[in-house]
Amino acid sequence: MIAFSWSLKHQLRDSDAQEVLARLVPARWRDEAMRSPLPTNRLLLCMGVWLGERQREGTISDSVAQNIDRNLNVLSQVLSGCERIANTPIPFAYSLMLHRTVYLFCTLLPFALVTDLHYMTPLVSVFISYTFLSLESLAEELEDPFGRTANDLPLDAICTIIERNLKEMNNDFPLPEPLQLRVIT
Repeated sequence: MIAFSWSLKHQLRDSDAQEVLARLVPARWRDEAMRSPLPTNRLLLCMGVWLGERQREGTISDSVAQNIDRNLNVLSQVLSGCERIANTPIPFAYSLMLHRTVYLFCTLLPFALVTDLHYMTPLVSVFISYTFLSLESLAEELEDPFGRTANDLPLDAICTIIERNLKEMNNDFPLPEPLQLRVIT
């Protein structure tokens, strides 16, 4: 599970997960995961194999196996959802239309307000235009949430939290040092 979270992080950022896989994946599945073009998906398959073996051995009851299998299916859905977000580009036409519409609106706004606001028109127009321009910038910033810039998701910190929690649950010490979640102001 720890290797899954780190591998997913590397997959979403299109970076090399070999070091993480070598450190975290049990020897039995390490080579298989490291050779795979999609190691995160391979790790899910390995967890399913492990679950089937435990169930056949009788060390896990059928109801527990069903719950774990359900959780593996949820992880598969998370993986596919994150891949869709990371791999679906924003169409150029959408970006262009948004950009031009915002600028056209901001340009024409004072003409619509002048009859009602008179001398206050510039102040109100600037405030409203600033809001719309900020929303446009925000839309551009949110296009790639898995990157490494300040406003992207802190995937390293999230993976470290997952690793700490799972190791602590298994009494596997020492725990990795927590990373600070970024707070953007």
